[in-house]
Amino acid sequence: FCVWYTKKHDPGREIITSAEVLKARKKAKRTGEKRAAKAMRKGSRDDIPNFSTKRFDKLEGEMLESLRDADQLEVLWDLMDCNDNQRVSLAEVDKFVVERYPLLNHKPALMRA
Repeated sequence: FCVWYTKKHDPGREIITSAEVLKARKKAKRTGEKRAAKAMRKGSRDDIPNFSTKRFDKLEGEMLESLRDADQLEVLWDLMDCNDNQRVSLAEVDKFVVERYPLLNHKPALMRA
């Protein structure tokens, strides 16, 4: 209806319909995919560097070992619970991770966990 009305009352006006917008988006996506594939063939570099998981694997082993020992868990809890209220806030967890496990210091992941 809007297209018909615009053509009737303002025939010189350029009309861009949602169908044309969708076609343009699909075309841009296809050309973007082609560019990405071409860049991959050229061996382009991405912004995320390759890294080794050896440090993560080592830390995971240490943490799993701590989880098996009830006394060690109690020590870790006491380290996290700074104000001794037997509750741990996000700020306390964040502080604990930053100090004890700097490799795991990633705020968005901590907030979701």
